[in-house]
Amino acid sequence: MKLISVFLFLVLLTKIFSFSGEGTYYAISETVNCGLPIDMNGDLMYAALNAQQYDGAKECGRCAKVYGPHGDNDQYKDPITVLIVDQCPECAYGDLDLTQKAFEKIAPTVEGRIDITWEWVACSVTGNYKIYTDSGSNIYWTSFQIRNNRIDVTKVEIEDAGTWHDASLQEHNYWYYDPASSISQPFKVRVTGINQEVFTTTIDTFEAGKEYDSGYQFEGGDSDGNGDNDDDNGTDNTDFGKGNKTDLYYNFYVDGYRIKS
Repeated sequence: MKLISVFLFLVLLTKIFSFSGEGTYYAISETVNCGLPIDMNGDLMYAALNAQQYDGAKECGRCAKVYGPHGDNDQYKDPITVLIVDQCPECAYGDLDLTQKAFEKIAPTVEGRIDITWEWVACSVTGNYKIYTDSGSNIYWTSFQIRNNRIDVTKVEIEDAGTWHDASLQEHNYWYYDPASSISQPFKVRVTGINQEVFTTTIDTFEAGKEYDSGYQFEGGDSDGNGDNDDDNGTDNTDFGKGNKTDLYYNFYVDGYRIKS
């Protein structure tokens, strides 16, 4: 009976937390609204999110699993996973503007505009999440970007001279903190994920344009970077939202809240 309840609950979550819209494609460049690094020589599995859901860069760096309209066609039936790196101002709610390489995996490019459904998923990343300092920032005006995070980041705080301060997310996907005079060194950066996990990293010396290793990854990530999808303590966290192998229940994270089944 409990297994049936879990199944029905998962079906309900899928319906509530999936989106429908139109999929298009565009020519991506190295300059994107989210300010994230783009590997132009990679697989280019990126997408621009409609302006309403982009919501001031809150969804930058999240991953979406996208289903195309040709589920009965062996060439196009498999869903794709894309990283949100850009904004599509003219797109309607639910729409995604994909790179051409992403689009052509779920439909012929000649179609140009297709019906899609999609859902948020954890990103498949290796190693810890990174804290990147804006190349134009300094100890008097500090700006940080979180990169390589497996799940959505909902809050960033800075400990400056023993006091915690909230950083504010800007439209270009940097978390901004304006110290009263200059930021003290060393200082700490505290990052909260949508699953309510919180990690704190100490940065000894501030350098603009530098990517710092946080030393952590959110649940389900390969935090030690050895490709085995477990943390240093050996706990297998491969499935997002699932506890370790000794857990007798699944944890589902919905808008940051944990639900036990």
